[in-house]
Amino acid sequence: MYEYYSIRELTREFSITARTLRYYEEEGLLIPFRRGSIRLYTQTDRHKLKRILRAKRVKFSLSEISEMLAMVRDPPDDEKKLKKLIAGIHKKRADLKKMQHDIDDLLQDLERIEENFFESLAELGVIVNYEIYFIYFWKIFFLLKEIDCAILIDRWSLTLREMCKSFEKIERAQKAAKVFSQYIVLNKQKIFFN
Repeated sequence: MYEYYSIRELTREFSITARTLRYYEEEGLLIPFRRGSIRLYTQTDRHKLKRILRAKRVKFSLSEISEMLAMVRDPPDDEKKLKKLIAGIHKKRADLKKMQHDIDDLLQDLERIEENFFESLAELGVIVNYEIYFIYFWKIFFLLKEIDCAILIDRWSLTLREMCKSFEKIERAQKAAKVFSQYIVLNKQKIFFN
């Protein structure tokens, strides 16, 4: 037996409006099953909608999406058309790889910005979610060599030894702890991590 999805179910699942779904239907991208005035979508329609939305996110036009779906349904058997389509695929692949490179660069920029914000929070002595703090522990303290870390640690209610034990399994954190120990003076004594 087939599983059907209502407009409401698909719009909730994919966070789109009913109007968007109907528009894709008007464009011939989706063809729902009708039971009276109710539109029902099959599992195949659901997968097709997922592909449409993915293609839209990476800047495919609706005409390109329509063309791709048509090729999947009914592949051309003419050599000239096939070569043209293959060339189009190569171009789109190159565009997507460039976009992926741009996205990777942007993610690195965002990570650097986020690190700066964590540094600012640490300088202000603001309590940070412990999980986030652990992730950025080694990054933050390379940047905070001049801060009175005893105050920060007191505010986070952690001891230096507890922090190190939490990171024993992570090689980078162990290296950070060793470097960290060289810079922190708590009550005028050096803290060594064993």
